[in-house]
Amino acid sequence: MAKGKLTRAYIAVRELGIEQKQLAAHIGMCRSRLSRCLRGIERFTDLRHTAASVLIHQGESPKYIQRQLRHASIDTTSDRYGHLFPETGQEAMKKLDTLLLGRAEGGGQVAE
Repeated sequence: MAKGKLTRAYIAVRELGIEQKQLAAHIGMCRSRLSRCLRGIERFTDLRHTAASVLIHQGESPKYIQRQLRHASIDTTSDRYGHLFPETGQEAMKKLDTLLLGRAEGGGQVAE
C-alpha cells in the first residue's frame, strides 16, 4: 500500500476512535480466521467457486451472482453453477395444477 493511502487510512481509523494497537489486533485476528477458512483452497478459482456456492446456498439470485463473479452472461453462471440452485420445478408444477385443475396444495378443491 502506498504511504499516502496508509496515512489516510490511519487518520480515518483514528477519527473513528480506534487506536493503532486495537486495529493491529483486529487485523491479526481476521488474518488468523481467514487462513483457517482458506485451508485446502489451493487456487484462486477454488475461492471463486466457494463464494458462488455460498451465495447460492444463501438464496441470492442468479443475476446477483453473475454480477459478483463478473460473468459476461447469465448463461455462464447458469452453466457453471446451475446444478447448485434449488429445484423450482416442483413449485411451478403445483402452481400450474392449482391454476388449471383448481387444486390447492393439499389436493383439495380451491374455493371459488
